Amino acid sequence: MLAGDVFGEYGALHVTGSAALFGELALDLTNGFRLSVGDSFDLMTFGEDSDGFSGLSVDGAACSAKVSDTWLCSGPGLFLHVTIGAGGLEVTTTAIPEPSTWALLATGFLGLAGLGLRARGRAFPL
Repeated sequence: MLAGDVFGEYGALHVTGSAALFGELALDLTNGFRLSVGDSFDLMTFGEDSDGFSGLSVDGAACSAKVSDTWLCSGPGLFLHVTIGAGGLEVTTTAIPEPSTWALLATGFLGLAGLGLRARGRAFPL
């Protein structure tokens, strides 16, 4: 349960030996807490780990995996990065780029491609 982003306002588990992480990680927000960009939670420490989680949910809403350790969670409208390794499990949040950002990026790439074709046409006249 996450009730805040300060240690002590969320549950954390300390394992002295190995930890086998399987199944789904379910995060529940309590007391009106909402995730924000830049939040970070050290949810677990352990000696060694094996595998990772097959799923992630926030307040019962399933998140979809984008890459191995990055999940898109539509409920809070954020990317959640679940990092497992070096003796711990950490969850951090980052913003989802707005559609206008993607459009601007695509326009820039199209412009560069057009300039490349134009330069190529000048280098090899017919």
